[in-house]
Amino acid sequence: MKAIQKIMVGVVLSVAPIVVSGQESASKLDSLLSTVSSMPDDTNKLNALYYIGFNSNNTDTVGKYANMLLDLAAQLDNKQMQAQAYTFIAWSAYCSHDFVAAYMYNTQALDIFRKLDSKYDMASIYMYIATTLAAMNDGAQAIDYYKLSLDMFYELEDSSTVCMILSYLGGISVDNYMFASAKDYFNKSIEISTACNDTNRIANGYMMLGHLYVRQYKYENFDNYKQLDTACVYLRKSLDIMQNSNFDFVYMMQLLPKLSNVYLQKALHPDCRAKSRMLDSCQYFFDEGFRLGLENGYGFSDFELSFIKIKYLIARNRMSEAIKLIRETEQQIVKSVDDVEDYSISLNECYVDYYQKLGDYRKAFEHSQKLYTTYEQRNVRSTQVKITQAQMQTEFDWKLRQRDREEFERELIHKELETRQRMMMVFFIFAFLITVFFATIIHRNSQKRKHLNEELEANQEHILEQSKTISRANHDITSSILYARHIQEVAMPSVEVVHGIFPDSMVFFRPRDIVSGDFYWVAQVGRYKAVAVADCTGHGVPGAFLSMLGISILNDKFAALDPQSPNFTAANMLDMVRDTLRASLRQNSDDYTNKDGMDIAFCIFDIETSVLQYAGAFRPLLLVRNGEITQYDADRIPISSYLPTDKPFTNNKLEIKQGDVVYMYSDGITDQFGGAQTQKFTARRLRDMIAGMYQKPFDEQCEIIESTIDTWSATPNEYGPHAQTDDMVLVGIRF
Repeated sequence: MKAIQKIMVGVVLSVAPIVVSGQESASKLDSLLSTVSSMPDDTNKLNALYYIGFNSNNTDTVGKYANMLLDLAAQLDNKQMQAQAYTFIAWSAYCSHDFVAAYMYNTQALDIFRKLDSKYDMASIYMYIATTLAAMNDGAQAIDYYKLSLDMFYELEDSSTVCMILSYLGGISVDNYMFASAKDYFNKSIEISTACNDTNRIANGYMMLGHLYVRQYKYENFDNYKQLDTACVYLRKSLDIMQNSNFDFVYMMQLLPKLSNVYLQKALHPDCRAKSRMLDSCQYFFDEGFRLGLENGYGFSDFELSFIKIKYLIARNRMSEAIKLIRETEQQIVKSVDDVEDYSISLNECYVDYYQKLGDYRKAFEHSQKLYTTYEQRNVRSTQVKITQAQMQTEFDWKLRQRDREEFERELIHKELETRQRMMMVFFIFAFLITVFFATIIHRNSQKRKHLNEELEANQEHILEQSKTISRANHDITSSILYARHIQEVAMPSVEVVHGIFPDSMVFFRPRDIVSGDFYWVAQVGRYKAVAVADCTGHGVPGAFLSMLGISILNDKFAALDPQSPNFTAANMLDMVRDTLRASLRQNSDDYTNKDGMDIAFCIFDIETSVLQYAGAFRPLLLVRNGEITQYDADRIPISSYLPTDKPFTNNKLEIKQGDVVYMYSDGITDQFGGAQTQKFTARRLRDMIAGMYQKPFDEQCEIIESTIDTWSATPNEYGPHAQTDDMVLVGIRF
């Protein structure tokens, strides 16, 4: 609580009470609370109210006595104390998560400090406003205010606060994916801290650099393993500095979860060659975090450590311990935390990992939907807060202009009275009238120019604000779609799951946009293995929604089929998928305008009889045997809106021999434009490519497909290279 108060409360005034020990301070605070109401309204009471506001940890107490301080300061015309009262009220609102009110009260304090020309107070208020805007998820404005504060503290030569603001700027830049800027801020903080020999700040700088590389690794879709190595170097460097100096315990409790997490991320990466050793390091650091927190009675990071431990247990396949810890952590959060939204996100991520590891994709998908709903609710609340902020800002600006106008009018009247008195004593009435006449003309022209300037400034500010709003909206939409991609990846089986069911297989998957309308699917029930490749209507976000629906229907219907029933066929499966999709999309025989649906190739393989059942809706199946390619054509029946005649799908049965290879694909590959003549790739070229590579390992086949498509698309014509036109997916299985 005091840490927040140090951030949100202004500079101690020259009239502030003398600092005393903790016990004496508590005793004095209790004494003042019982007597201040009966004190006369003078400077002593003003100082007593200030002392209560600065030293109390109770937000209600601070809010109550800060308002009394504000009224008395206005009565005594003490502008400095008025401003300090506003900062106390802002701190109380901030701690109560009323960030809009905190922002407005800090703005009022800033207005007073500007008129008093109090540089240090202005610099501090800029920092408090930035901190409040960051809590409101308004990263762009928060960065602007942090920079204003940073420039002033540079001018005031306050190195310690400069380092602190550089760390804040780096942190908020990381949150907004501005990684290059964040590196510059952290490195500058380390440079200044080193010159000042501030070991805590140096260690914090290296810790934040490590945190940056982990965030960048996650943002880039877990591709660059070297970023985790770099993160380890910086976090280890921070640890060495802390262990060899009188470190701040708060920094250590922030560092240990980050160290534990980076080793967990390394262990989970497919390129990791020492998974067990990485998991051992992960365990060591979260055990240290729990131990230090228990010894020092400081548990703010216990939940963060618990989430890391849960993912560690899942990675170790200790599933019963993992689900037990998940439920214990959930109970503790519900019992002890008021705002559980952030913890709810982490909990649902743990549930998704747990059920995905168990292969229970239905429950994994349910928790993924909860995650998506939480993010959407957060975006809605953020938008509502910003709208309220804008409304209050408009009202506040109007009040400021009204107050300035009244003060100006009072000052003008006072000067005019003095002028009249002097003119009556020095000049004749005629000279006085001439002076008033010219003064009136000048004043009117000045007012016109001032009004015109105000309109120009207001228009410029409006254009700038609209630009920032568009930029923030674009960032929010992109973040939502990026997370939608994560949900879609969770819903589709991972490559490891595909290899678990079909050991010698491959998946080539390339969405046109961030999310995909094409998908692949595998499942196994007893001796029967199933695989599907589907192409939903559209691509991007609309196609992705249909793909999620299609995956859910396939999971439900295949699990519901009885393998002993004569209806256990690939064709019957497509019939049920078609009926369920129509019901879900509310398609009926009276309306043929809703044509949303999917094209799909679906196979069921009996591992005992080596019989492969195939049924298709516009998507064929290719069988390669002894170098010859046989194409099994699909029914030209869509899985979408009703047709005048509803035919059942054809069930094809193939006897599979050892060495046979089958391929299923969407039309994104064959319809890709390329070549100097701007032609489609075509099914013929795909078959020729397969004929030349089917004997190679599937890893090489994936590289050949990717290289061939890239070369075909990159072949320039008169307009340049060809962009990807549709989502692409191709699945190959060798028996």
